[in-house]
Amino acid sequence: MDARELAAHIRQYYIPVLVDNVFVATPLFTRLRAKNQIIIDSGREIVQPFIYGKLTSGSYEYADTFDVNYVKTDDYLTFQWKGAYVNITIDNWSVAIGNGVEGVIPLIEAKMQNAEATLVDMLSGWILTNPSDTKAWDGLWNGIDDGNTFGTYGGFTRSPGFVYGGTGAKALNAYVDSTGGTISLERLRTAMGKATIGNKKPDLIICRQSIYDQLWWLVQPQQRFLGERHADLVNVGFEGINFDGAAVVVDMHCPTGVVYGINTDYVKMVINKDRNFYFSDWVRPVNSDQRVGQILTIGNLIVQAPRYCFKFTNLTEY
Repeated sequence: MDARELAAHIRQYYIPVLVDNVFVATPLFTRLRAKNQIIIDSGREIVQPFIYGKLTSGSYEYADTFDVNYVKTDDYLTFQWKGAYVNITIDNWSVAIGNGVEGVIPLIEAKMQNAEATLVDMLSGWILTNPSDTKAWDGLWNGIDDGNTFGTYGGFTRSPGFVYGGTGAKALNAYVDSTGGTISLERLRTAMGKATIGNKKPDLIICRQSIYDQLWWLVQPQQRFLGERHADLVNVGFEGINFDGAAVVVDMHCPTGVVYGINTDYVKMVINKDRNFYFSDWVRPVNSDQRVGQILTIGNLIVQAPRYCFKFTNLTEY
């Protein structure tokens, strides 16, 4: 199997499986896929609308005149494309002594399994934890904020501080509880309420195992565990707690002491159509008997309506 045939084999048989596995590897990825919130797109920038004001309205009778003045009620968040790669290098010595296809395929399978795990770890880590890397993806860490830590988002300057149902710059602010201490059902209920407007509310709560265990003991007498409402998570093996209609699940990539409450209707993962887990051609270095290729992904994660989300920080873990 020459380099061209090997690259075609990887694209046809391994990349589709890798993509499927990546998008069921974490609770957030699984839910975004189930809600068709993984968007394939292109363009110089990623542009997504957000609503920050209300249309003119009011009461009237008979021949009253209406207020028909133009009011700006929405605008656009603008994000840059961010790239992610996983490198795969195999040595031609192993290919040569592998004696054809039968010998090479197990080697490639092992590399692709490693690539899958690496991609999940990297992307989920970027999305949940501030990577301190300007080339890394944006994520929940800066999207779900009250403007006191991340003063700009999507090209807009936030007005610090959370206001329930906030409009204008406040529409980009989430409820953040940074007082620390021990999580409780009362505090979690308060955060859910702050992020609920009408029938719009968080549907996914992500935390580390230690905090999940604390919540599990608090709800265990009521046996509030995931059911059919969260079949997208249950069907791929996730277990969790049902809290006010939201699934509470564990993600090991979540930062210490942090809990995210997410309305996934307003979270999008945007993937560039030309670098949608694209496998490059093999390249042979001039000074080594190897083959080198990369899996390339360009995209970003966007929180369109932070006011429907919440975050705890500095919580005590046991």
